[in-house]
Amino acid sequence: MTLYISDLDGTLLDRQARLSRRTLEILNQLLDQGMAFTIATGRTLLSAVPLLQPLNLKLPLILANGALLYDLKRHHSTCLAAFPPLSARALERAEKETGIRGLLLSQQGDRIYCRESGNKRFLWDGYFQIQNLLACGALDDSFAGRHTPGSLAPGRIFYALYMDDQAQDLARMADLLSWDPGLVCDFYKDQYSKRRWCLEITPKGGDKGKAALCLKQNCNEDRIIAFGDGLNDLPLFAVSDLACAPANACHEVRERAHLIIGSNYEDGVATYLLETFAKI
Repeated sequence: MTLYISDLDGTLLDRQARLSRRTLEILNQLLDQGMAFTIATGRTLLSAVPLLQPLNLKLPLILANGALLYDLKRHHSTCLAAFPPLSARALERAEKETGIRGLLLSQQGDRIYCRESGNKRFLWDGYFQIQNLLACGALDDSFAGRHTPGSLAPGRIFYALYMDDQAQDLARMADLLSWDPGLVCDFYKDQYSKRRWCLEITPKGGDKGKAALCLKQNCNEDRIIAFGDGLNDLPLFAVSDLACAPANACHEVRERAHLIIGSNYEDGVATYLLETFAKI
């Protein structure tokens, strides 16, 4: 049996960061026929779960670039990688030095906790809606600001996000943390906003490839067919039997792919699956 794993942004989602009607129809049709399909994304529960509610997904999602497995049906999460204690302290020092605060996600027991502070809440608009927390059964249903030193977040931190309309402070924070052996920093301009800059931080111990192998073993599947467009998809490609890149993927990803399919705004993933699922 084959496990199909797709990235979201730039791969399965269209230019408006949505699942098109055609993609939804095709995927649900194939899922009802028994296709083993799931998502591997850099997104967290906050933005991924509401997007994916219309899909009849049965397998756990790979979230936060492989740091978390999340079962939509059972509302159960498994943290596969977390910030080492020394890296968490380095993150706190960087916050103090730059004056930047952001969003942290951590796991403690069977709960996922959100922690945010700072006075730029408007920056979260478009990233997630507070009411969407209700869709995540494992997610703590309230935000708590961090007001005291040493109170980053309870449990094991597996994700941090910082946003600003100015790049300077975020770039400085990325420079401060780039040396840390336990962290992966991704500093970029939001592809869905003309002015928003983002700094995403995930644990170095996790990636989409490791999470995919874990899921493959848990599901007792024989092979993996993967779809992705960005550099964070390369670890997933490395463990896949067939790596497919949409035509809009970056050059490095297209070079590593076994197959180039239609672009994300042409429903490339769904079209490929519709044409090939019954034949594999």
